[in-house]
Amino acid sequence: MRWRQPWYNKKGHSFQTELNLSAPEQALSLGYRIPTIDASNDYYAINFDLAKVDYLDTDSFSSTLSFEKTWRFDLNWEGRLFLSYLHERYVQASEENETQLTLPGFEAIYLSDSAQDASISHGHRLSLEYSDPNLLSDTRLLRLTGDTHFKWAISSKQNIQISGRWGANMASDIHRVPSSLRFFAGGTNSLRGYKFDSISPTDSNGELTGGLNLATVAVDYQRQLFSSLWGGVFFDMGDSFNDKPDWKRGTGLSLEWQTKYLPIKLDVAKGLDSEEDELRLHLSFGVQF
Repeated sequence: MRWRQPWYNKKGHSFQTELNLSAPEQALSLGYRIPTIDASNDYYAINFDLAKVDYLDTDSFSSTLSFEKTWRFDLNWEGRLFLSYLHERYVQASEENETQLTLPGFEAIYLSDSAQDASISHGHRLSLEYSDPNLLSDTRLLRLTGDTHFKWAISSKQNIQISGRWGANMASDIHRVPSSLRFFAGGTNSLRGYKFDSISPTDSNGELTGGLNLATVAVDYQRQLFSSLWGGVFFDMGDSFNDKPDWKRGTGLSLEWQTKYLPIKLDVAKGLDSEEDELRLHLSFGVQF
């Protein structure tokens, strides 16, 4: 459930609250925006988030307060400077801990201009965060994350899409990284054919610990079947790991209904390196990037 007041006062301030409820995860988000010159693309923001996760080998409760400044460099580039304070109590596998991190950071987003070349579109996101014991943090951490998406329309009835996601937590020990900042793979927009967030390093009991690093890539080929209905095949590969990846692979068929307002996609996938010999269904709404 989301409630938004886009024009709160004469200065154009806006407020938004969002509540997400499911059995394994509950989350509450509050946000307040203060625009500058361009109300849509240039603004200050204050956000507060609460999240409770009880899923697989993760049981955590986190609260995050962040201050940010977002602005658009030009037609394609958007930047965001932020300062976040994270407090988290968690049990990850057999490890129980409570930690706090103050994370200043920067995020850059690039979206290509379709007017320059309608057959090729691409988007990229890069984020950098850092915490230090001298800055109200329990540990020193350099965190890098990124996403990329590339689409090539071979013809009016065929296209190829390539997407990737990667991340790195540069810390001396995985046990010093809070549960919400560790990496897991598997599921829609990750490794199809595998259970959501089921791929990560494990401890001596076989429980998921989360990884310091993440790398995934997905290649989709799609062909128009009828009007707004497209069919395709795909191949995914990736892993969540600490030192060396043990690549997992998945493949399958897709069916996408490209409606005018909300694309709907169904993937039927098989994990080629999965211990479970079964097909998995992945349903997604909206564009990937």
